[in-house]
Amino acid sequence: MRNMTVVISDLHFEEEATDIISDPAGVLDPIVFRRNVPAVAFENMMRDVADQARTNGAARIDLVLAGDIFDLYRTQYWFMNDKGLRPYVDCMEVTPELESKLIAIIDGIVAEKDVARSVAVFRRFAQGTYLERSDSATPAAPFGIPVQLHYLPGNHDRLANATPAIRKHVRDLLGMPGGDAPFPHYILFADPPVLIRHGHEYDRYNFATDLTHEQIGAALPTALYNAPTWGDYNTVAVAARLPFLLRRHFGDGAILKEPVLQIVYCRLLEFDDVRPQSTIVDFFLNTTVPVKLPNQKVRNIAPDAVKPADLFAHRETLQKQMWTKIKPVVFELLDEVIADKYFRQWTWKFFPFYTVLLLLRPWRWIPLPLWLVRMVGRYLKGDSANLAESFAAHEIEVHKNAACFVCAGHTHKPLVAHIFTRNDLKRFYTDTGTWRNAVLAAGDRRSYGRVNATTYVTFYGRQTDPQSAGVPDHGFEYWTGYDQNWPVDDYDH
Repeated sequence: MRNMTVVISDLHFEEEATDIISDPAGVLDPIVFRRNVPAVAFENMMRDVADQARTNGAARIDLVLAGDIFDLYRTQYWFMNDKGLRPYVDCMEVTPELESKLIAIIDGIVAEKDVARSVAVFRRFAQGTYLERSDSATPAAPFGIPVQLHYLPGNHDRLANATPAIRKHVRDLLGMPGGDAPFPHYILFADPPVLIRHGHEYDRYNFATDLTHEQIGAALPTALYNAPTWGDYNTVAVAARLPFLLRRHFGDGAILKEPVLQIVYCRLLEFDDVRPQSTIVDFFLNTTVPVKLPNQKVRNIAPDAVKPADLFAHRETLQKQMWTKIKPVVFELLDEVIADKYFRQWTWKFFPFYTVLLLLRPWRWIPLPLWLVRMVGRYLKGDSANLAESFAAHEIEVHKNAACFVCAGHTHKPLVAHIFTRNDLKRFYTDTGTWRNAVLAAGDRRSYGRVNATTYVTFYGRQTDPQSAGVPDHGFEYWTGYDQNWPVDDYDH
């Protein structure tokens, strides 16, 4: 018999309903863009975990949801009936109005069909049951092993820890005990000896302070977790704001009727899934011409007769059309953010040169042609180095034999790293990656492929059965991969 700890993170359950654009007359096809992971993925995972538990003679299971489970930022709710409420505030400064908005967003997330079904998976598992088949007619089956569910807020669900009412609401949704008590920021299990955190502590853009040169232990001041970050602002005021501004500028009717605007809108909904993030500008512009797109040179040709070579020949035309459409929206956004004191404070901290440049508002007096935008995209700074591995090494040094493993997520980059071996004692860092869909760039930055990502890690404690002599005191199993087994859509040709 041995204890078993299972960790997943970065599910990024989102509210999608407000992104849907529908034709009130019912004549035009709606634009529906789905980002939530299908619930069947979690049902399959729990069957695998139950099998692992039985095979390894688990005495108990701790299932840890290690942050960014609910994405409280990527939603149009922030701009509906807009009274200026925004989430980049300290947890201790959440007003009753903001609390109500956050609870409404959580309810909107869980109202999504796949999210409701996924949350039910965790609720069932916390009760010691699972579905033997992904069939609504199949009753939940017990697997006879005690389970405890744990939840650690990350940076995208930081405000789930803000007030007693929000904490209780989240616990009730997940079927967790504890009422309205604060959620922990990390967990250090003694058996198996693993330290688990979300991992935004290692990222200066998504944590309240820069710990790059610090040797941190497990416990950090709660005030650092409560404080807003640069990433909070970027996700809400830029990533979530751009689709809203596009709809406000052109109107839903125009977007439904014009294919170029449809492409721009879908790109804006998807660009934060692009990896690496430094390819975002290329992703937005370097798109293949969809077969259905009316074009002055191909509009009179039947779609089935359009050759791929013809479509690639008109890529530049489409890019110019896209830039023409998005340019006034981007300028409107730039005017908004540079007027925001919060934005200026953070950019001055990280990017003083660009802050001065933005304050000059060059877009008002210098034309920004497409070629210049593409050049800027080519020279965008690449993704910052992943410092999580070095942080994990520091933490293992601090905790000595108390933590043989450090486990975190946040980066969306699955990883297993051997930190060191000393006196036959091996220490590992595992990154739990993400379950969010990923858009992967090719080396030439001219084509992109969509995949589903899946990662979870299982840690095992000491074997207490006398008959199991020779079994290691502790260990782990790491499961990760990508899935791409569906037909390409119009934008993937």
